[in-house]
Amino acid sequence: MTIRQLQYFASVCRTQNLSQSARELFVSQPTLTIAMKELERELGTALFVKKGTHIEVSEAGKRLIQEVEPLLSQYGRIERLAEGRLFDSRYLRLGFSIMAGSSLIPELYGRVQRALQGLRIETFEGSGARLLEKLENGELDAVITGGKYGEDAKWKDAFESMDLPGGGLRFCVAAGSEHGQRDSIELEDIGRIPLAMLDESFPISRNIEELFSSAGIALNVIIRTSQLFTVERFIISGEAGGFLPEEACGNPQLKVLHCPEVDSFRAFPVKLFWKKEAEQPLLKSFLSVIGQGLCEN
Repeated sequence: MTIRQLQYFASVCRTQNLSQSARELFVSQPTLTIAMKELERELGTALFVKKGTHIEVSEAGKRLIQEVEPLLSQYGRIERLAEGRLFDSRYLRLGFSIMAGSSLIPELYGRVQRALQGLRIETFEGSGARLLEKLENGELDAVITGGKYGEDAKWKDAFESMDLPGGGLRFCVAAGSEHGQRDSIELEDIGRIPLAMLDESFPISRNIEELFSSAGIALNVIIRTSQLFTVERFIISGEAGGFLPEEACGNPQLKVLHCPEVDSFRAFPVKLFWKKEAEQPLLKSFLSVIGQGLCEN
């Protein structure tokens, strides 16, 4: 098993089309097909299922992609760090949780680059709790995640924080599904739909379940995952509905169904955390730039 095979596998999972992946990877389709068959042979299971003229990711493939994605992400970071970025004096490591920080990163990046020319920002995705542990251990310089972590005694005494604009949440189904013909949905109807959800390490998942529990509605969760990609793929396949950040709902294969109670999560609190008494001049400059315009208070 090689990194290249796993990169090929991740591409085919995303496109579910060998020809398209071959073009994107700049390899021939036979080369890509052989690589996937060798990977399946080594793992002893089928990773894809042929459905008419297209392919779908098998259950084994869905499990594998959850392991492969973070591995490839780490490999990509290692490649970049090997180019010398780790030793750059103007280098900052920023963690962000998918639900809280993904919509803020582009604006934040642009603002910082204009104010602090030459600054290199390395971003790390993950759940808020895992990222804050890395921040505490000195593996990250700052973290953007849910504001509720600031109320936790475990972190309250360790970190400083500032408020940032909150992120949005939407309930999505496959555009071509029966429910995809609708524009809105009630909580009771969501309770009858199989769901793919981020796991309990994401506070927003717990908040969603509390919302439905308070309304006396049991959710039919068929899979929990730490990967937003997996939630999206389950939705697009029509196997499940799911909750996605508003900015992640642009795929035409997704259909947003508006639900007032779910849409009310539009402004769940988001904070930027950093270690108390941090002395890095670059971090202080970074915080000053963010505090001048991006933060709410």
